[in-house]
Amino acid sequence: LPSTCPVPIPENQTLANFTFTGQVANVYNNYTLTVTAISSPRTTLVFAVASIHNTGWFLDNVSVREVGGSNDTELVTNGDFSGNLTGWTLLCSMNCSGPATRGVSSVILTGCPSGSIAPCYYAECDMPTYVYLMQSLATTIGTIYNLSFSIAPASTTSNDLIVFIA
Repeated sequence: LPSTCPVPIPENQTLANFTFTGQVANVYNNYTLTVTAISSPRTTLVFAVASIHNTGWFLDNVSVREVGGSNDTELVTNGDFSGNLTGWTLLCSMNCSGPATRGVSSVILTGCPSGSIAPCYYAECDMPTYVYLMQSLATTIGTIYNLSFSIAPASTTSNDLIVFIA
């Protein structure tokens, strides 16, 4: 992926697109998606967020494991965001359209949704700009993996959260 903003979102590799209008705020929903690796030796997992101030997204418990794999190896580094973004790359957080959301995306230690154990990752970035959280994973092309994660909208009007691979 390019290191400049904005990062293009490849439509044919989008895994999920969430828009939570009218949903309960600050409550995690757990998701598991089946992903086929599109490259070897690495595939990049990307979470892209666009939302207005105070209506962002919480993310936690990110995991990728091979389906039917013999060793059940976790491919994601720091999927629980243990106090920092070690293993992750954050792009474009200073390029958000609105000044209130510039630089807001980060690991937070307090204020995570109820029922979770801090820390968690929080992102917001005024539309139409996106902030990107990504990690390069060791994969084998054509191999099937389970991607699981927990997300919670920060408000009942949270905008886009797109999950894709590159």
